[in-house]
Amino acid sequence: MQKTYQVMSVSGIHARPAQKIAEVAQRYTDDVHLVKGGQMYNAKSLLMILSMGVRYKEEITVMATGEGSELIIDEIGYLLCNKQ
Repeated sequence: MQKTYQVMSVSGIHARPAQKIAEVAQRYTDDVHLVKGGQMYNAKSLLMILSMGVRYKEEITVMATGEGSELIIDEIGYLLCNKQ
């Protein structure tokens, strides 16, 4: 399953939101990835998230597999759309 979100924080994804995303993804036992520009990144890795260089209003696709994937995608999507 996957959904695409637009990053609404004017700072993009910096250390604090990246840490929150990684923490949410680490609670999930199956794979969780973020996709930007056709490149896939492990959402459980803080360094991978930071290496994406996501800026304001860029689109990020959240992908997850397994049971509960819709919930984890929605939770990460909320973090991506949060303006803080």
